[in-house]
Amino acid sequence: MNSPTPTHRPKIHVIYEYGVDYRPHASSFVRLLRPFTHPQTTAWAQFSYGREIVPPRSDLVIVDRLWRPDITLRMAENLLDEIRQVGAKFIYCLDDNLLDLPLERLDWPRPEHLAIIRYWLQQADGVMVSTPYLQKRLQTYNSKVITIPNALDERLLVPRPVFPLTQPDQRLVIGYMGTQTHDEDLRLILPALNALCKRHERKVALEFVGITSSPETLELIKDLPVRWISPDPRESEYPMFMLWFTSQVHWDIALAPLRDTIFTRAKSDIKYLDYAAIGAPGIFSDISVYAPTIRHGENGLLAENTPAAWEYALETLIPDANLRQNIARHAVKDLYTNRTLEKCSLQWKNAIEPLL
Repeated sequence: MNSPTPTHRPKIHVIYEYGVDYRPHASSFVRLLRPFTHPQTTAWAQFSYGREIVPPRSDLVIVDRLWRPDITLRMAENLLDEIRQVGAKFIYCLDDNLLDLPLERLDWPRPEHLAIIRYWLQQADGVMVSTPYLQKRLQTYNSKVITIPNALDERLLVPRPVFPLTQPDQRLVIGYMGTQTHDEDLRLILPALNALCKRHERKVALEFVGITSSPETLELIKDLPVRWISPDPRESEYPMFMLWFTSQVHWDIALAPLRDTIFTRAKSDIKYLDYAAIGAPGIFSDISVYAPTIRHGENGLLAENTPAAWEYALETLIPDANLRQNIARHAVKDLYTNRTLEKCSLQWKNAIEPLL
């Protein structure tokens, strides 16, 4: 009797985006490196990754965002030629609306960057994005745009029970985490934080992770009871950072303000997942990024982008430990039931298999 033919496990190679330190960016870990090294993914595909080299027998090559800090259009064209020469399919991965970012930011991306993005979008056999808004935005360039929502790798999360952390004689800790590009988002809620800290002097404290390095913004918050916390530099890369964040950060309330712009509308709700991972009830801007995810009063609070709305939301959570606890429990349950790679890994398989 003949032996059954083994199922072909496609060879998928990821070329991640990296910076001047040659290390993958956090977005590459979230969108590609962690999903494709997950056991449920390696069960059906052979996975490799690197900064440049395309393995000769690749079935599929995924290129992330703008690849390298010194990229030129010629480099982008040469890389695509190399992918075609090995007979592989080409998927372009983009998780931000970089095409419209110049409307807000004048220094980056540069015109050549925009030309590269358009070139890869038009040449790709498929495009992977993280939100429906970005999918719709990019369909002008490619009809095969696939949305795969962000999920957290449960292997990087340190589960812990949800319970009120603050004792009657302790300050309530209100936290905010993000990259150092959130000056304008922070300024949205500064009037609310100022009013809150004056009203609840000695009852609340603020903790920030990242957020801002702007001297102007730092001047605005110098009188607030804020403490910056960060991991050891050796733990700053995404996988170690998430282990630190989910084991060491304890917040009673977490904040996620976000301006509503053509660029930010393409962002994902990953801040909700991050805060759920530490068991913190969150307040989120009531915009299209968070509105589909947050069930107001159940797994988070939504606040319009006005100081009065944010102050009201904070004043709703501060005196009500039961509400904070219930919101945190629902968010944690949602994360581990619906938004971890263990639960979502098949989305990558279902998106990629038709292209193969």
